[in-house]
Amino acid sequence: MKRLLILCVALVGLTTVSFAQTSVQGTVVNTSTNRVSVYSKPNSALTNQLFSNILITLSIADQGAGNPTVTVDSNYVPNISWEALAPQTIAGRTYYTFNGADNGLTTGTNWEASKNNKTITFLFSNANGLGTVQLNDESPTGGANGQMYWYVELLRAGGGDITNYTTKFYGNNPVPVNNESSPSFVGAQSVAILPVLLQSFNVSKQGTSDALLSWTTSMEQNVSHFILERSGNGNNSWSKFAEVKAKGNSNTPTTYSYADVKIYDGASASKVVFYRIRSIDLDGQEKIFPVRSLKFSATGAKEISLYPNPVKDGFTLSVPLVSPQNAKVRLNLISRLGQVVNSREVNGTSIANYYYDIKTPGVVSGEYMLQILLDGEVLDTKKVIVQR
Repeated sequence: MKRLLILCVALVGLTTVSFAQTSVQGTVVNTSTNRVSVYSKPNSALTNQLFSNILITLSIADQGAGNPTVTVDSNYVPNISWEALAPQTIAGRTYYTFNGADNGLTTGTNWEASKNNKTITFLFSNANGLGTVQLNDESPTGGANGQMYWYVELLRAGGGDITNYTTKFYGNNPVPVNNESSPSFVGAQSVAILPVLLQSFNVSKQGTSDALLSWTTSMEQNVSHFILERSGNGNNSWSKFAEVKAKGNSNTPTTYSYADVKIYDGASASKVVFYRIRSIDLDGQEKIFPVRSLKFSATGAKEISLYPNPVKDGFTLSVPLVSPQNAKVRLNLISRLGQVVNSREVNGTSIANYYYDIKTPGVVSGEYMLQILLDGEVLDTKKVIVQR
């Protein structure tokens, strides 16, 4: 096969003028425990191109009788049909080679310059982990069929072989091209190379009851949509509440926003809501953004104040409730020993500017905590220093 491909390159050599400066590198990404995707990065854009041949070789550490089978899970080059060659085990690694050849269709493919263009996704039958996956040039000694390497060839006149023979692979620490006895390869990259790169994700209060989610992507490639989820504890029980269509493909920052309305009804003293976003690729692969949290309070954005402090005979307390009409506020003055030395209940309308008289038996000089409860739930606690 290798000799045949070299012959093909020679035959198209007279028609490679317009693509003389075009070359393509490859890399591989682990997208799950048993699924990997191969990406191609040309140094100049390929628009509506047909491919004559793409050759891809993946390798994993030899697992003996437990070696998995590999199948094409998703194909992103519409004019290519893939043939799996017989796996080979050489020097402790098992190599899987797929030969992609023109199948006579006329649907072209677009690859952006200097970007991660998803080419194909492979599914391994072993779901227990694959170890270190590599995208290889050739195996040591070349293998029995001599076809195990990275190769990209255009079909149309003016195209031909566009393999980057100087630096075939890109990503973190690819082994440079050397020779067949010491071949080049690149190990599986992290999910950071997946089609969306997050620049920022923030959650803020909008009014007293709504949450505003805003996020910015620095780059998108073949992104379908974003799923917005919320949780009460941030660990589990995530539920979807919205879906936002993605721009899809972009090399410049793109900002999105969505309001989660009436998430807080004011019925409880406070409420913490956790948010996360999942970006979904066109082939169903996903990436989860970091979790953000937002705390709502019955006082809205305003603070509870107490003055003067230290106090002698009493202090003024201001609890700016958002919905004070039917609220019942319990005030407990608690000593350092944990004893409630004074307690009273105040209605919601009065608590906005309430004078707390402490000229009562049992309240002596010292430090106290004022516990503020709204309808039985702790809204806040404030330190009170009494000086007689």
